[in-house]
Amino acid sequence: MAGNSLIGSLPPQLFSLRRLEYLDVSYNFHGGNVPAQIGNLTNLKFFSLYSNKVSGAIPPSLMHLTRLEYLDLGHNFFTMEIPTDIGNLSNISYLSLRENNFSGEIPPSIQKMEELEVADLCDNNLEGTLPQWLADTDIKYLLLSNNKFSGSLPPHLFQSQSFLALILSYNNLSGALPETIGEASRMKILILSSNRFFGTVPPSISKLGLRLLDLSCNKFSGNEFPIFNPNSSLAYIDFSFNKLSGEVPVTFPLVVKVLLLNENEFSGVLPQEIAKFSQLQYLNLQSNNIGGEIPNFLSQMSSLIILNLRNNSFNGSIPISLSNLSALQILDLSYNNLSGKIPLGFGNLTGMINNHDVPAKPFGQIPFPSSIAMARHVNWTSFWDGKVHILHNLEVFWKKFEQGERENGEEEQELETWFSWEMAVIGYPFGFLSTILALYVTDYFYMA
Repeated sequence: MAGNSLIGSLPPQLFSLRRLEYLDVSYNFHGGNVPAQIGNLTNLKFFSLYSNKVSGAIPPSLMHLTRLEYLDLGHNFFTMEIPTDIGNLSNISYLSLRENNFSGEIPPSIQKMEELEVADLCDNNLEGTLPQWLADTDIKYLLLSNNKFSGSLPPHLFQSQSFLALILSYNNLSGALPETIGEASRMKILILSSNRFFGTVPPSISKLGLRLLDLSCNKFSGNEFPIFNPNSSLAYIDFSFNKLSGEVPVTFPLVVKVLLLNENEFSGVLPQEIAKFSQLQYLNLQSNNIGGEIPNFLSQMSSLIILNLRNNSFNGSIPISLSNLSALQILDLSYNNLSGKIPLGFGNLTGMINNHDVPAKPFGQIPFPSSIAMARHVNWTSFWDGKVHILHNLEVFWKKFEQGERENGEEEQELETWFSWEMAVIGYPFGFLSTILALYVTDYFYMA
């Protein structure tokens, strides 16, 4: 019954189907409360109420459904603390309570959920400090963004040998990152953006086998950076909106595809070593104090799709060699001290000529305008605000169980369509997004 326009409360008669194992009423307009009679469905293994208008409290009887393996109550209007006895649902492997009004702390009984792999509690009003016992669970994907958690990160948290993804963005967490951060040996995605962390970035973070690292929108400082293994798989790095200083760092893996260092305090000239990142597709150095002439060696970075040098101290003329970047779709050199003429060779930037259409959504297709036009209309603020939220959804999306285990090809095709539309909503050109998407639909994203 998912994906319709069903309205009204869930009828109590529905819960007389005692042999029912699978109930999916997601993406409808159901309102009211969850009837207490749901406790009659003792054989239920899958229950999704995602994206409705259900409000009130979770009935205590739901905690009697001990055979549940998948529970998604996300994107509703539940207002209460997470039930203290939620740990009675000991067979659950996927739990989503995201986008509600849950408050209070994370109940300790979650420790009893020994099968739990995905815990998505994003976008609520949860508070308190992060409990140390989280590291002792078998949770692989812990999503706690956009809540009110405070305090520092417990060092024991990174001694977990289970975490594959830890997403704590948009909270009130503070303090320095613990040196133990490098001990979470299985972690692939770490997002700590939009908190109040400060101090230097611990060198031990380079020991993680990460594919994505986002420390943006904090108060990190210092001019020394971790030295990452040049052969590691870290492809997405975001240190933007901090107080990092010194020369532009180049101690990143060779496979990096997205490098965001904007809104910091970097100075000096661009180091030639940055050209070694031959797979780099998005380089953002906006709003630093980088000076000198724009170097010709940037033309060697033939994979670049977006180059943002806006609001720095570059001087001299614009090098004609940049016209060799045939893949470039967006080039932003505004608010520097450049002089001279715009190179005629910029007409050879074919990446700014071709249209980059969004793959069709089930409801039809909406094409993007050319990237030249798009460059004038990109809503950068919306991009920063929406970026982490999209990654959160991406983390959960591929883990869907509605139709059981999918064949890889089918899952990747659906993921590609979904991801394209998520990014289209915030106004970003798909030519670049297809690269980011590739990180997730290939081995970059497979983390089982």
